[in-house]
Amino acid sequence: MLLLLAIAALLWWLLPAPARIEASSTSLEFDLTRVNSASEPRQAVLTNIGERALEVKELRFLGEGGEHYQLDGSGCVGSRVAAGETCSVGVTFRPLSRGHLPATLEVVANARNSPFSLALDGTAVAPRVGLAPERLDFGTTAVDGEVVTQTLTISNVGELPLELGRVKIEGPNAREFERKSRCPSTVLAPGDACSFPLTFAPAVAGERTAELVVQNDSPEGEARIPLLGVGLWEGPVLAVDPEGVDFGEQRVGSRSPAQVVRFRNPTPGPITVHDVVLKGDSAFSVDGGTCLDTRLDPGEGCRLEVVFAPVEEKRRRGELQVRARESEEAVQVSLRGLGVQPRLAVESESLSFGSTRTGLESATRAAVFLNSGTGTLRLRDVEVSGTRSESFRVRKDECSK
Repeated sequence: MLLLLAIAALLWWLLPAPARIEASSTSLEFDLTRVNSASEPRQAVLTNIGERALEVKELRFLGEGGEHYQLDGSGCVGSRVAAGETCSVGVTFRPLSRGHLPATLEVVANARNSPFSLALDGTAVAPRVGLAPERLDFGTTAVDGEVVTQTLTISNVGELPLELGRVKIEGPNAREFERKSRCPSTVLAPGDACSFPLTFAPAVAGERTAELVVQNDSPEGEARIPLLGVGLWEGPVLAVDPEGVDFGEQRVGSRSPAQVVRFRNPTPGPITVHDVVLKGDSAFSVDGGTCLDTRLDPGEGCRLEVVFAPVEEKRRRGELQVRARESEEAVQVSLRGLGVQPRLAVESESLSFGSTRTGLESATRAAVFLNSGTGTLRLRDVEVSGTRSESFRVRKDECSK
């Protein structure tokens, strides 16, 4: 046994010493780096202080922050470093999230002190969106009633300026929520904030939801704020706009342009429009539309086109009644219009010019025309006709304009 120990000691003394790693620094520290960007690379110089050649087999990042670091180059892997020679390991800090992100670079080699460790230390910074409140609940409000307003505050709780991008409302009921103004600046410095109002005007009864999306240059890329409100409907199952139509004056024997009356389902369930009735004066009629026997899902609508064609000079009144199968109560739309008729009258049925010498022009005589009717009269043309009409001419025409 003593002989074996002596031989081993002799061999240890005579044979070259194994490779051994010594680094220019035991840690690499990085400047503050923005999330999703890369730092300047840091270098560690490895020296082989042994007597045999150093062969680096693997470099690996360990620790919770290891995923945020990358090698800059091959980092000595595959190199054969002679005794006393060096090779360099470059590391880049490329953080994927905010905060202090320490890690360890482990060098696996044929060295006596393998695995050899280098400490890595980096802190990632970024703008960060703060929301107050994080959810906007508008409560319960009547359909087609008072608009409810809530205020949202957006702040920058990060370390870098926050640039705000497009702000939009998405979701199944997005049209019932509205942003009324915007931030005065699109860039918020760290600690700064801005506020703006949003409104809720339900078109349908029941729970209404959407999301406000604020695009920005934070690592997340956007912030989403849930919007919630409840519509309350206590009226008939059909909402109507307008509730009355006034056709104004319409010439007897003519037909007015169609006026559109719109109906909408404000309830949380589907309904079917099945009865359209005109009551009152026959001068009113339905000239088209999409409502009869039409199924309307919540929030959907249809339209009816109504015309006025009076046959006498008189104020006319009527009523359009529309009913859904789900309700016995009809929605009523008042109709009114005035039948008018213009009439042309003249103050004097003849003009006397007396005797006038041939080749000369008589004194001017005025013919005065009147509208003795109830509607607007427009004269298109005034001309002289009949026997010897060439002897007369209109000197001044103030009528046909």
